[in-house]
Amino acid sequence: ALLPGAWSVPEGQYFTNFEPKERKVHPAVLSQIMQPWWNHWVSQDWGFKHHTPVHWHCVGNVLPEHAKLLKREWDTPKQCVFTYREKIVSLSDAGMSEAQLAHEVGRLSAGQKLSRHILSADAFGEKTSQKTPASMIAEVTKQYGLPGPTPSNMAPGSRVVGWRFMYQLIQEDRWFISEMCPEALAAIPALEYDSDKGGEDILKTDHVYDDVGDELRYGLTDMLD
Repeated sequence: ALLPGAWSVPEGQYFTNFEPKERKVHPAVLSQIMQPWWNHWVSQDWGFKHHTPVHWHCVGNVLPEHAKLLKREWDTPKQCVFTYREKIVSLSDAGMSEAQLAHEVGRLSAGQKLSRHILSADAFGEKTSQKTPASMIAEVTKQYGLPGPTPSNMAPGSRVVGWRFMYQLIQEDRWFISEMCPEALAAIPALEYDSDKGGEDILKTDHVYDDVGDELRYGLTDMLD
């Protein structure tokens, strides 16, 4: 169902201000805008039966001449966030371990200086054998010179604050997503508010978009807010 008078906005959609064509950026354009000295980091949601999404982000000031590449007209530099790489896997379906995925993250991050690896807090408590998923990931990522994972913010109210922060980034035209992140581009407009919670939080589901949404939320909020 669509909202009355809004033929392109599904009823219940939380991010009504998200238009994929306005957020999506071609990798060739991103390569001209992003700078290696900008702050780069990784966010990851942990799951075994659920999907484990990983995204790479960076933040920096976009100059007016580079804004034209985004089809924008800015008179002064504007701080923007770019989500530019995506890796999503179901560990159980793929028969993959946390360590194997961490090796993949390390390979994909080759040559980059990452400031942080934000990992869902549940990965620090659930034990597999004598180790937690977080500790297994840390053992591998340090081999690549990458930072060990730090737990995402799970404080009461952090979900609602995080969704609002993401909404504001979009509203201020400060968040862009690479075409190489199709699940991120699909997940954000698909998220629906939870009417049982007054529409302030997003409805929890078993869909991959729920995992992606959570991971992007704390990946952006924990680093920037």
